[in-house]
Amino acid sequence: MRCSDSLADFISDHLRQELDFENEARNGRRTAEFIAADATLAGRVHVPAIYDACSSKRVLVPEWIDGVRLSDREGVMRLMGDTRALPRPLVSSLADNTDTPTPAQDERPQQVLRGGVRWVMQTMVELFGAQIFRWGWVHCDPHP
Repeated sequence: MRCSDSLADFISDHLRQELDFENEARNGRRTAEFIAADATLAGRVHVPAIYDACSSKRVLVPEWIDGVRLSDREGVMRLMGDTRALPRPLVSSLADNTDTPTPAQDERPQQVLRGGVRWVMQTMVELFGAQIFRWGWVHCDPHP
């Protein structure tokens, strides 16, 4: 057997697993169970519920959750109600109760979460640490 054959088989097998949405739903539920059983993460991390009646091997229908990308520093700060380090125009527009949205504000949840930006980042570090070092189970999707 040539090395390239085994590599192609490996990639093909993993792509099939990744595109099997019944498997993805099971993985999401398993991750939610790990989180619920973890005293440091329960109540801090939410895995979207899967609507099994609408899902299949080729279609995955999860719960919709508004949020922001972790790479969107200003968006995370807005979401967490942390306006200390936002640029002045954003801070003043957040204080206004006008109908003029700030950039991308219409995409953001209106509810302010508590804990601050540091809390978000600390939670993410703890989640990835738990997945890698305690559970031996890493479940991540390559999208926000």
